[in-house]
Order: sequence, then structure tokens, then C-alpha cells
Amino acid sequence: SRDHLDYHGDMARYEAAKWQLFSTHHAKEKIINADDQVGRHWLHQLPHAVAVSMEGKIPADWKGRWLEAKNINYHAQGVTLRFDSSWGEGRLVSRLLGAFNVSNLL
Repeated sequence: SRDHLDYHGDMARYEAAKWQLFSTHHAKEKIINADDQVGRHWLHQLPHAVAVSMEGKIPADWKGRWLEAKNINYHAQGVTLRFDSSWGEGRLVSRLLGAFNVSNLL
């Protein structure tokens, strides 16, 4: 994401700062966006992370936990989607608007 370049200056510094969060903090769960090339790279370094995708980009060789959005329907009241995951499948309805919010919800 280029959202934080005003603070970090460039993508390399932003990626380094974000990697520091994942590599040095001992969070119970780490959720990685597989739609992002950097995220897919990090998945191989974080085998216990949860891979999430709204673009069908979870690596075929991923053996960890995952959640993938399907049939995303944006409408005036928000968004409705179906998802498949390593836990099962389901449906999500949200009043939040926009693809960036779907990504955040995952």
C-alpha cells in the first residue's frame, strides 16, 4: 500500500517498517494479505500466519490457514460476499463501502 509514503518516504522503507512489526512482535495471530506481492513473499517466512485474499492469490503451495473472499457484491448499502477458508465457508454482510474495506474486513 502506498498510503503511508508521506511518513516513510518510499516503499522500501515502508516495507521494512511493516516487516519489523511481523518479525519482532509476538502477536498471537498474524494476518497477511496474499493479494500483495510482498505479502506473498512474507507468507513463506511466516508459516503460521493466516493468508487472506480477495483476488484469488493465495499461493497454491500454501499449507497454512487461509481465507478467500468470493462473489464480492458492492451495493449502496455496503458489501456482501461469500468466503471459503481453511475453517469452512460463510457469508459476510457489511455496511462498509469500498474494496479497501473488504480487504480490511478479511
